[in-house]
Amino acid sequence: MPGQVIAYFFVPLPEPLGLPDGYVFQATSSMSWEEWLAAHDQGQHLDLDTTYLDASFRFWRATEPRNDIYSLKSLFETARKAFASSEQDLENQEASEGEGLNVERTIVEMAIPFEEPSEEEMDDVLSQAFDFGISILREFQRSYALVRKRPLTLVSRQRLPFSVLGLRRIANDEDQWPEALSVYFVSMNVHSITRDEDFTDADFQRLESALNVQSRGAVFTLYADLSREAKVALELNGEYRQAVILAATATEVALDSLLCHLMWEEVKRPEEAAALFDQSRGFISRAKSHLSPRLGGNWSLTGAGQVALWHSNLFLLRHRIMHAGYEPTSEEATAALNDGLGTLDSFIAERLSEPTAIAKYPRTAMAVLGKQGLEQRSRWNSVLEQLADDPNEPNWIEAFGRWRLTMDELRIDSVPTPADESRALLIGVIHPGGTIVWLLHDRVARKACRAVPPDPTLNQVRLVIAHLEEQNRAHPELPISIHAIDLTSTPAPGAEWVPEYRLIPMSGVMVNGQDLDPV
Repeated sequence: MPGQVIAYFFVPLPEPLGLPDGYVFQATSSMSWEEWLAAHDQGQHLDLDTTYLDASFRFWRATEPRNDIYSLKSLFETARKAFASSEQDLENQEASEGEGLNVERTIVEMAIPFEEPSEEEMDDVLSQAFDFGISILREFQRSYALVRKRPLTLVSRQRLPFSVLGLRRIANDEDQWPEALSVYFVSMNVHSITRDEDFTDADFQRLESALNVQSRGAVFTLYADLSREAKVALELNGEYRQAVILAATATEVALDSLLCHLMWEEVKRPEEAAALFDQSRGFISRAKSHLSPRLGGNWSLTGAGQVALWHSNLFLLRHRIMHAGYEPTSEEATAALNDGLGTLDSFIAERLSEPTAIAKYPRTAMAVLGKQGLEQRSRWNSVLEQLADDPNEPNWIEAFGRWRLTMDELRIDSVPTPADESRALLIGVIHPGGTIVWLLHDRVARKACRAVPPDPTLNQVRLVIAHLEEQNRAHPELPISIHAIDLTSTPAPGAEWVPEYRLIPMSGVMVNGQDLDPV
């Protein structure tokens, strides 16, 4: 007859605990009312107060020699390699050969009992037993953190080494023990100790492109970074709440960023977009009201559509976490990212690659999908190629980045930096046709206003005007600005500080280049 199996796992904790060596914690549970009734119906008369041992944990103190606890050895070795061509000797290099330190560790011996399964089921049952033990151990760590009032990293499969030690004991009359400890593979999370494949030429080209757009406000860079954080939380750290919250935040940013880029391509001014965002507070209502008419597709939150799948697997789970403190399982968090982030990614890509969307929003399609993504969908064509190479087009990444920043600053819930006359620069601007206007420009607040013109008899003012007129003759079609160094002024009577793009050349945000207020 099958007996009871006790699986033992030896698990290292991320931080050592101040518990005595050999301290034992037992997790028990009582019989539920439903279980008691079921047993009673089968003729068993059990005591409702009976408790059952679900798992037992013994905490062991351990020390581990670490010769390179602060990576000094590898740092010195790398530095010596870097300076190998010179005779320079690095000071204190003997520190790399130090005796090292013994660091404290806490190893938990988890004992999880279960009924002996068939040999074919053993691996799955062992995995379930391990996850059950980890879930109880996390609760213990939470309680410990409450007592000590210190931050603790909760143990998880993802944070553990890719293997731990384990053994099985068959607790029957013969009390069989295995001959030796064996290695139990926890996960394949070896990112921190294995190197990626070497970069190819294509990889380097993509890296150069990514570096070019990363810090310049490209439409989906923030979404991509939040998605990265969500995947780190899930796959590397096993922080399931954090993974879901970050993934939900990423999708909110994605939908709002997409709407912003579409409005920018429609030549909507930041002021108009800010008013729309202020009037429609929820990003889901904004998406259904303003993305659906622009891009089409099924935006229903119910049914079997892609948006409905995102809503049920990610957004509603995020609500449970935010409003009820729910801790999702590993499976729920994984589904949230796969069927949340992944599904929404696919849906947006499908909508933007539709011929009607490409015809109406070619810049957005190229910004989100890129040339490679459009080629993979057989959507890249000569019209897009010509638009991408048009020298008369503004720099899309920079213009949209300034547009989005300006729009965000204009929203009701923003806290923009107020303009400060004392740090503002006096700017002279000559417009096509030869009209010269004087402005105060606060670069910190990104605001400008009309200024009282300086005394035209001053030599410095005459030099600025002469330079402006010279530039106007060379480029009569462009507005040109010059900083009037060492000259000051005050705001013109009744002047209003406005976003800089409306007054200062080279600060444009509009896709058609028509930014400046009329003169």
